[in-house]
Amino acid sequence: MSRVLSGLRIGIALALVGLIFWKLADLRVVGAALLQANPLPMAGCILIYFVGVWLSCLKWRTLLRAQNHDLPMRRLFDWYLLGALGSTILPSSVGGDLGRAYVAGRAIGSHVDAWASIAAERLTGLAALLVLAALTLAIAPTLLGWPVWLPVGLLLFGTVGMIALVLIFRPGVRLPTWLPQRLIAIQAQLSDVIARYRSQPKVVMIALALSLVFQLMSALSTWLVALAIDPQAPLQIGLIAPLVGLAGLVPLTPGGLGIREGAMALLLERSGMLPAQAVAAAFLSRALLLTISVSGVPALLRELRTKGDQR
Repeated sequence: MSRVLSGLRIGIALALVGLIFWKLADLRVVGAALLQANPLPMAGCILIYFVGVWLSCLKWRTLLRAQNHDLPMRRLFDWYLLGALGSTILPSSVGGDLGRAYVAGRAIGSHVDAWASIAAERLTGLAALLVLAALTLAIAPTLLGWPVWLPVGLLLFGTVGMIALVLIFRPGVRLPTWLPQRLIAIQAQLSDVIARYRSQPKVVMIALALSLVFQLMSALSTWLVALAIDPQAPLQIGLIAPLVGLAGLVPLTPGGLGIREGAMALLLERSGMLPAQAVAAAFLSRALLLTISVSGVPALLRELRTKGDQR
């Protein structure tokens, strides 16, 4: 069943990619734009990626220390790159997190603590993403030409959703038994994670601050990708990054393939780029991510060698 589901997700991704080129831009025009891309902004994107990984590892280390586990940044950096590789090549984006949770759990002697730290890292990252997306939506009518009621409605919906999440994931809250067992299990796991860090607000605030810096760097990277295709791309294009990030979280395709590119292309076009330029920038972003993810291969080989030596 899982193979069928994975095949279906891949099929949806390919269909969405085809739809993007059919509706938005000709493949040959996009190819020409990519061939003329400026390599200097792309180099900036690569640098920002690794700085972002370092920030994420700093946040991860802070969350692990809150559970009395102290690991060197070098090992966390390796494991993070390993996880990023898994999230890129595996049909499920969760696979990368499971991989680094496994190796980290083996190192600290507790897979539960490792998974809790990664879940807390992801939750704080999501919170920062939602905050910046809300700010973008607040000024989006001028930037994107959307009707005023849309961002206002989304902001209200997001606020209600955040309040609901806080209430649902409070320790001790039990969901109705008629809900799917998988949802109930997820609620129980996240409640445990929140309970672990509830008494350490300073740790949570540090994690949120690092997440905000990470998301701001992601916005800068989005502008650099656009700049590589269009030398006249304005800095304000970076404002679309949180919305693109949220679109990429939709678990319909592997790594948000097709969904992320479609959202990015549409938002770039609304921000003033030509359709072919917008599509080229969207797929350039994906190509850079795939290329950079290869940096996780040495970490994977080291882990496999270490595991082999322990046998």
